[in-house]
Amino acid sequence: MGTRHCKHRKNRHSRHEGYDRTFRPGGGQWYRIPSQGYLAGVCAGFADYYDIAPLMARGLTVTAGLFMPQLVVILYIVAIFALPTRKKARENQAEREQSILDDIEQREERSRRRQRKFDEAYERADLDDSEPSLDSRRILIRRFKEKMAGLEGRLQDLERHVTSKRYDLAREIDEL
Repeated sequence: MGTRHCKHRKNRHSRHEGYDRTFRPGGGQWYRIPSQGYLAGVCAGFADYYDIAPLMARGLTVTAGLFMPQLVVILYIVAIFALPTRKKARENQAEREQSILDDIEQREERSRRRQRKFDEAYERADLDDSEPSLDSRRILIRRFKEKMAGLEGRLQDLERHVTSKRYDLAREIDEL
């Protein structure tokens, strides 16, 4: 989705380098903008969410109100009480983002602790035991994976050589 260019919104975001239309200030959430609206800012928030002119959003609301007045009035009243203001939506988004960042940080710390614990076990492992411990089994598996990764790299080199034009040429020369 790129930035839509409308006559009424020309250069609206030109001062914001790298503006991304997929970003929503409310985190993908509808909100009200009371300071820009005539009646609680519901249409202004709707317009901002869909990146249309507030006048167009109000026109759509009035047109829908002509055909379904009771439904539009009920939905508008529900929206007034159910939708947060833009300021509250931004605060909620900041809290959600901070919560996500905290969760990521905790997971990374747990991962680092597990890695340190494993590395310590790797250092002090005695693999000559008659009955290997769980840590030593993990170490054996790790060594096996490292060896297999090395073999895989060698196999890929061999495949590249066998499928190269140079190999074909050498084979044709040998066949002569």
